[in-house]
Amino acid sequence: MKMLKTFSGSEYTELVFPCPKCKSKFTADALIFFDPSIRPDLKPLYLNGDFMKFKCPHCKNISTREHISLYFDPDNKFIIAAIPKALLHYSDKYFRSRLGNFPEYTPDFRKRVVFKTRDYFELIKIFEYGLDDRAIHLVKFFAKSEIEMKKKDTRIEVVFSGIGSDLYTPSATADKSLGNVV
Repeated sequence: MKMLKTFSGSEYTELVFPCPKCKSKFTADALIFFDPSIRPDLKPLYLNGDFMKFKCPHCKNISTREHISLYFDPDNKFIIAAIPKALLHYSDKYFRSRLGNFPEYTPDFRKRVVFKTRDYFELIKIFEYGLDDRAIHLVKFFAKSEIEMKKKDTRIEVVFSGIGSDLYTPSATADKSLGNVV
């Protein structure tokens, strides 16, 4: 994976995506590193997942495409890597080189790797609230188990989305400085 562009607080690379509608392949700039302390103005767009939306230049279809992404938050002292399982073979070299470039104060950072986009955004929210992700996952497990025991033949997903009314809401449009967002 070669680095395409670097902007203050973010890095992009060029990736090839197949369009799920017309099946043609196209290249797009994918945001693979984000530091919200440098670009707080882009944080709501990032956390809505707008940076994973791409528009096919052929049929104009907009689709969400998972890709490797690293969220580095020095203010809240955490690093989260999102690595879709289909892209594990690309990730090792990039993350080893990128994590090696972080300053020496990162040993006290919480570091996690997730394989699903939903888990990535959930973990960012958990850490921003200063919560222990392990405790949240235990609460989710017991809540899920209790609901599924009461309602046989029902499978649910429990997702942490915030505390009270402090939730991220999707935006209708995104700032073009995030890359290929719409």
